[in-house]
Amino acid sequence: MYKTFLVASLTMYSCVSQLESIDVSAKQEWVVESDPVRPKAESEYDAIIVGGGFGGLTSGALLAKSGYKVLLLEQQSQVGGYCTSYVRKGFTFPVGAHDISGCDQGGIGKLLSLLSLKKEDFFALHTRTYMFGDKKITFTGTNNDLVNQLSELFPKEKDHIAAFFAEARKALSEEHAPSSPTQTTFAAWKQATYQQKLDEFFQNQELKKFLCSLIGYIGTKPEETVASDALDTCFSYFLYGGYYPKQGGKLFADALKRVIESHGGTVLLNTHVDEILEFQGHVVGVRARENTFLSTIVIANANAKTLFLNLVPQKALDPAFLDAIRNLKMSMSLAIVNLGVDMDLSVLSSIMKGQTGFFISSNADPAAAPKGCASLSKGMHAQYAEVPPIDTPEYKEYKEKLAVQALSSLETVIPGIRDHIIVKDVITPRTLERFTSMPEGALYSFDQSRGTKRPYFKTPIQGLYLASSSTLPGGGVEAVVFSGMICARDIIDHKKNITK
Repeated sequence: MYKTFLVASLTMYSCVSQLESIDVSAKQEWVVESDPVRPKAESEYDAIIVGGGFGGLTSGALLAKSGYKVLLLEQQSQVGGYCTSYVRKGFTFPVGAHDISGCDQGGIGKLLSLLSLKKEDFFALHTRTYMFGDKKITFTGTNNDLVNQLSELFPKEKDHIAAFFAEARKALSEEHAPSSPTQTTFAAWKQATYQQKLDEFFQNQELKKFLCSLIGYIGTKPEETVASDALDTCFSYFLYGGYYPKQGGKLFADALKRVIESHGGTVLLNTHVDEILEFQGHVVGVRARENTFLSTIVIANANAKTLFLNLVPQKALDPAFLDAIRNLKMSMSLAIVNLGVDMDLSVLSSIMKGQTGFFISSNADPAAAPKGCASLSKGMHAQYAEVPPIDTPEYKEYKEKLAVQALSSLETVIPGIRDHIIVKDVITPRTLERFTSMPEGALYSFDQSRGTKRPYFKTPIQGLYLASSSTLPGGGVEAVVFSGMICARDIIDHKKNITK
């Protein structure tokens, strides 16, 4: 879905629903005027970016490289958002993102090319093992043997497997070439749900379950997921592989930060933005504590609820718009149990999927653990509303219960792991919320089910952009990178139609 966003999403955005009082996804027609050549006062910038996640870092790096005077403000002590890491006793654990698409010819690959960065410096290809029932498949995703392995496991579906993969490849190729006059296959995937496409080809429920094993990367159910969305967010991993961001993404985040700074931009860490300043419908800057920074362009790398309900003056927005934003449903969250163990787990794949799913970051990036040890993480479903408040006895009990559940599950694959723990850490939805200011610790910002409308990347306030998982293309690192690229392109190339 990411590659066609520049064309398809603007068409979708252009119509305001007659059934709703206001459509948060309605297209805004304003155009920014920017002059990076004009001298600026010390506290004046061509563009100010609020938030140092990958949407903000991407737009900041591209603007700075194009000669814009950029200021990026990040509330934490490091940039990266969900795609960064922390270290305990020599073990490196990712905060969130651990399996990323688009590192070759996708959005991240394009960004790497634009900034003259090398993929292998920042990303490591995963090996993957899927265990379901008494069956097991191990592959990287970049070879062509998956069809053969599935055909051997499901011989009655052999012809259907070949046909399904061929059609998916064709749809992806059409998506990658949006200027093609014929996109009939991709168009058909846009009209169906992923479940409908699976039912069209297959009878075997176990095979369908395998092909849905990455549906959590969207955070929706197959019957609620547009099939074309599943192409990039799920199915592309089967064809092209997924990558671990080295040091949990910290290496790549720091590289983008250096691009901004090496081209004259400024990145201020530990700087919380208190207010986005507006005058007569135009953005004029931001206030961060006692400091005021001026610009007619502000890019918010933040959740739309945080932006519109907390940072922008309420009087500057239509009350109906604010109500619509307030009522948007957040996506799923999760808990993560991170473990550092004195065990050599290199015989396993870096990603293990199945009834006991987990991933071993040190198998993708050996620097993530001391020699002879392993750094691994197990994600678990968690409802934000069920998590007790932080710093209460109940919260401590909740985290310990999660750890016990995780270890019980892991021992079915790694016997005796309890006796080898050096580091044990539990991340909850409240941890994620506190670290990123993402309401409810949502992984993908808003719910990504079919029919959900996300705010347009140009907000109702002229000059105020949204570059985050709150806007299209949606959740996920590649999608957020695309959102940053879209904002940067609109600013740099504002005289041209963004869909060209």
